[in-house]
Amino acid sequence: MYSMLFAATMRGVGLDDRYGVYAGAVLAITLASFTTMSMFGSIRHRKIALMGHLAALKMTSAITNRLYADGFQLLGFDATVPEYSDAQVEADAVQEQVTGRDLAGSLAHDDRTTGADIMFGASTCLTPGGQVADQILTARENGKSCLRTSPPITARPDGPLLVRGDIVLQNENGEIPPNPYNPRALPWRCVCHHTGLRRHPQARRIHHEPRPAALNPRRRVTSPDC
Repeated sequence: MYSMLFAATMRGVGLDDRYGVYAGAVLAITLASFTTMSMFGSIRHRKIALMGHLAALKMTSAITNRLYADGFQLLGFDATVPEYSDAQVEADAVQEQVTGRDLAGSLAHDDRTTGADIMFGASTCLTPGGQVADQILTARENGKSCLRTSPPITARPDGPLLVRGDIVLQNENGEIPPNPYNPRALPWRCVCHHTGLRRHPQARRIHHEPRPAALNPRRRVTSPDC
């Protein structure tokens, strides 16, 4: 449900609601602030820090989402745009009590040795969030965008192209073609022609920046770029 509301919000403000489409444009610290919780969840000895991170997130998100909703209404967006923020305000008003008192609070009360890990998890939630806000406000004060922008590159028939840097690869219709090796992967970053691969006329192989030949003596170099 939340994902559908958030997608509606993105469409309402003119953004693309496809998964991961802006991953290459946002600040690295923005991604870090949202992936830290997943990292803690995958590491058993960081489970206490996970509780602190979750508690800090829930105890502060109601305020920010209230401001988002007020901003959408002030700017005259459609009534469906602030629905996600309104739903978060309602839910987090309860969840902040559960996570702050019943989860992290009761754990710290029962086991005093967990206090440091709880505060560490909370700081990894709040500190990156503050850094993101600082960079956004600094960019705004300078009349710039904090997003990483790059020009799109159009794939020609019978390519292929070797593309370096943060780009958006499009076909002749302006569409982002799917990754033939993994349809669920993010859009292509590097497309390179390798001799002998004829399965894909526009893109022979997709990979990141190759290792220098000096570091991989067994690797056959077929072109200066590959």
